[in-house]
Amino acid sequence: NIRRNLSLRPDRLITFNPIAAQYVRTINSNQIVETIPFGIDPAEFTPDGKALTTGLSQPCIMLVADLDRRNDQRIELAIEAVAHLPKVSLLICGEGADCNYYQNLGERKLGRDRYQIRSFAYAQMPQVYRSANIFTSAAKQVPYGLKYVEAMASGLPVVTTDNQVSRYLVGNAGIFCDVTDIDKYAKALKLALTKHWYQGQPRQNALRFSWQGIALLYYQAVLKTITASNC
Repeated sequence: NIRRNLSLRPDRLITFNPIAAQYVRTINSNQIVETIPFGIDPAEFTPDGKALTTGLSQPCIMLVADLDRRNDQRIELAIEAVAHLPKVSLLICGEGADCNYYQNLGERKLGRDRYQIRSFAYAQMPQVYRSANIFTSAAKQVPYGLKYVEAMASGLPVVTTDNQVSRYLVGNAGIFCDVTDIDKYAKALKLALTKHWYQGQPRQNALRFSWQGIALLYYQAVLKTITASNC
């Protein structure tokens, strides 16, 4: 996608994370490129408000993903890691071709009282996030990371794959680990559940992605492009 966009010779190219921007510069060092991430409404995604009642045992870990084994979400790793934590439950939000596969796997590893797969309308997601204690993802890559930001804005710390994009998105609001090492993944989840997150770190980190700030970045980018074209 980046190479295709560069072939259009844009006056200014917007990427969603600085790692993508660095990649653009390796292809074309003369291309003007800026990083403007996806944004959220922090008044909609907030720790305050009604939470969804799931009936799952507490504490609850939440995951949002397309239920398709062909993608790189690696949902089975999260299921295995949570299975190492007695009494901890896992709520998976999503749908897809392999829903039955993941339903059977989760029930076998965790039991019905500790595991659910459910699908929700987007308008319900703030309540869903508030029903959980932490958010996790074992995905290899998250170029946009919107679900991470929504979770953090809702007050949830994040446990996820250790890579540059995840570190850019999550900052000090989560824990990074080698999710393919189930013992390490389980320990990271346990630490996130027991750790005191200083002064609402997840929420504060998510405010970096407020739509108000994102809109200002786009406005500034447009002004700079217009100014440059008039010179």
